[in-house]
Amino acid sequence: MAKYNDNYAIYNEISKKNNKVLIITQRENINKGRDQPLNPKMEISENIIIHRIFNRLKHLKSFTYQIIFSRKIYSLTNSFKPDIIICEEVSNFRMALRLKKKLKIPLVTRVEFAYNPDVPYRQMERFLSKFKNPITKDFIPKLIGTKIWNWVTQNSEGVISCFFEDNKRDFSHGNDLLTTYIPWPSNIPIKTKSAKKNKDTAVFIGAFDRHKNLEEFLTIIPELLNKSVIEKFIFVGTGDYLYVVNRLKNKYPDNIIHIPSLERNECLEIIQNSFVSISTATRGGWGFIGDSFAMKTPIVCTNNHYDLAHLKDSIITSPKDITNDLEKLKANDDLYNSIIKNGYLKYQQNHNPEKIASQYLDFFNRIVSKRV
Repeated sequence: MAKYNDNYAIYNEISKKNNKVLIITQRENINKGRDQPLNPKMEISENIIIHRIFNRLKHLKSFTYQIIFSRKIYSLTNSFKPDIIICEEVSNFRMALRLKKKLKIPLVTRVEFAYNPDVPYRQMERFLSKFKNPITKDFIPKLIGTKIWNWVTQNSEGVISCFFEDNKRDFSHGNDLLTTYIPWPSNIPIKTKSAKKNKDTAVFIGAFDRHKNLEEFLTIIPELLNKSVIEKFIFVGTGDYLYVVNRLKNKYPDNIIHIPSLERNECLEIIQNSFVSISTATRGGWGFIGDSFAMKTPIVCTNNHYDLAHLKDSIITSPKDITNDLEKLKANDDLYNSIIKNGYLKYQQNHNPEKIASQYLDFFNRIVSKRV
């Protein structure tokens, strides 16, 4: 987890502020691919204890496995004597709620997206999409999603969303709890090198999930390779849409590099050495965006699903215009450097783990003091 998961940086920073942290998770690494060896069952640093009770992520989310390990989880947590429980994602909520009721302490749930019935598949997409059909369409998924979210908000003392649009709306579902938006962290464990950019290279890093919209690369890559400065494109990751990358690699074997899985430092080095990062995501992917800001590589997005400013901290484009925009970027060093500067400033302001950890602690303290 410490090597692969950027969320670890939050808890690491929290621990540096004289707070003890107990993490219960799985051994499987799921960031940037699934082919890495399993993490050790236990890891201890000065103020952080990690127990990897589950081997696989699917086991962590499984009701059966949660029941099997419930006594062990309770024993570890009870011995640790926490002041607050943090539940990462709704899939773990049943287990977190069980601990809350036994330990009688407040529970905070952190999600990438707070549930919104207007766009029901942003949250719990894989689960809710199973209930969609041609007759009832989105009715049943919306109904189930609303009930699950109501259950979460009724039984949480606080909810943290990482989606910036949630900062503009009430997602408490009418329940008495504190809610807040806190950006996704980008942990930079390596020093930014002054290595020269490879002006012929672009990169995408992330899970090949539906919302990453990889099929758009089927249009973009031919444009880039045939009409722009880009001669090499690097994909890091794997997932349901791996076939897109395989199709491109078969068509352009000398230009497409696919790496299923890498440690975080290596991912950052690839971003750092690339001319641009390119994201086709329609939602999510904030880690890749924040990492691009931090590694001083302009992020090029075909869908502005984040708080991005065109020609200031990023390039907002389309498959049709991307070639022209990259040519302009190459020809204008002042513009290129300005985007880098503003992107890095945005990293410092919004994605720096130390600042984010302070926001988490402030929120946790509000929760705890409210209960006293």
